[in-house]
Amino acid sequence: MRTVNGFEKNFEMKFRKLAFKLHLYLGLVVGIFLAVIALTGSLLVFGPEIEQFFNPQLLQVIPQTERIPLENVLQIVEKAYPQNQDLSILLPRSAKDVCQVSMLSKSEEIVSVYVNTYSEKLRVGAFGKKLLQVLFLRYTRN
Repeated sequence: MRTVNGFEKNFEMKFRKLAFKLHLYLGLVVGIFLAVIALTGSLLVFGPEIEQFFNPQLLQVIPQTERIPLENVLQIVEKAYPQNQDLSILLPRSAKDVCQVSMLSKSEEIVSVYVNTYSEKLRVGAFGKKLLQVLFLRYTRN
C-alpha cells in the first residue's frame, strides 16, 4: 500500500528512527542506573576489605601474647567516647587485625574507633559522612 509520494514509507522510516533513538536513550539511562546500584552494592558488601586496603596503618597491629576480652574493648571505647552510641563491632579476623567499633555521634556522624586488642590503644578513623557510612545509616536505621 504505497501512496503516490511514498508517504507511508517515509512515515515508517521516521517511526523506526524515533524507536531507535528512544531505545538508545532509555537503555543509557537504565544502564547508568543499574551501574550505580551495582557499585553501591559492591561498596556495601566489600566495605571492610576496601577500608583495610586504603588504611592498613589503622587496621594492622603487631601480635603479642594475650588479647583483652571483648567486654574490656567495649568498656575502653565507651569510656573514651561516652557521648556516642555504639552501632557495630567488627571482630578481628586474624592475629594482626584490630577490633573496629563504629559509633554514632550526636551530630549523626559515624566514628570508627580501632582498638588494639593487645595493648588497649585506640586509633580513630575518619570523621564525617563517607559514602559507605551514608549508605550504612540509610539502610540500617529505623
